[in-house]
Amino acid sequence: MRQIKPANELTRDQRLAALLLLSETLHFSALVAKGNGDRLSTVMEELAGRLFRDREKIASSSFATSDAIVKEALDMLARFKMANPEVSSTRH
Repeated sequence: MRQIKPANELTRDQRLAALLLLSETLHFSALVAKGNGDRLSTVMEELAGRLFRDREKIASSSFATSDAIVKEALDMLARFKMANPEVSSTRH
């Protein structure tokens, strides 16, 4: 099993890849949430757009700066998953 690095040890390219994946996952979840009438869908989509648009800047910023937006996105995904347990979180 591959060991997962702490976020503060990731290279800039690894952080970019993680931010892109997070943005895509949040975008997909927002689409499903919108279809289910979830009011958070708009906020989720806005955050997904921000992650996608600003990923270069976020990946290059200090860990403390990028940590806040990543935590917000993960919190939204967790709330989405709790409200929609039937939705698979795998990517295949």
